[in-house]
Amino acid sequence: MGSTTVLVPPEEEREVSMSALAEGDEPFVVEVTASGAPVASSLRSSRASGSTSQGAELLPAQSAPEAAHTFAGVPMPEAGAETEPAELWLYAPASDEPGELTVELQVFGPEGQVILETPGVLTQQQGALGVVSIEGIEDAGVYDVLVRTSVQSGADQDPVPSYAAVRTAGTARRW
Repeated sequence: MGSTTVLVPPEEEREVSMSALAEGDEPFVVEVTASGAPVASSLRSSRASGSTSQGAELLPAQSAPEAAHTFAGVPMPEAGAETEPAELWLYAPASDEPGELTVELQVFGPEGQVILETPGVLTQQQGALGVVSIEGIEDAGVYDVLVRTSVQSGADQDPVPSYAAVRTAGTARRW
């Protein structure tokens, strides 16, 4: 996809359709940088299954990557539901020493940690966007998600900053 320059005059808003810039249906990363003045950014995302809307999300900007992310109160459908499972979206910027990240994923419900069908420890290349379905939630409800990223350094795991988001269709039910 490359990069696109968008000029935003002082005290004005600018909307850019990502679907017009995207190549195909592959997930992608959006990075916003500014010169000359500070800029506030956010990303509005929506998805549909056929002609049925599955909701919209407003993702605020993350000012800097972090090695640990906590998402509290994530609505998740039960396993086997007609809606798609929640997804972890993760991006760790490429570094001078690119390598394979270790990603630790934990989900907590009212009774404590939930055993998932999705592995709790995954690997991913730095500089690549990873999208992982969070499979195995037995009961629909609100859950907390914890994500940690690190890289092997000798015998130790060193934290690696990353950007993360959890995407879910949620439910129409209030908890």
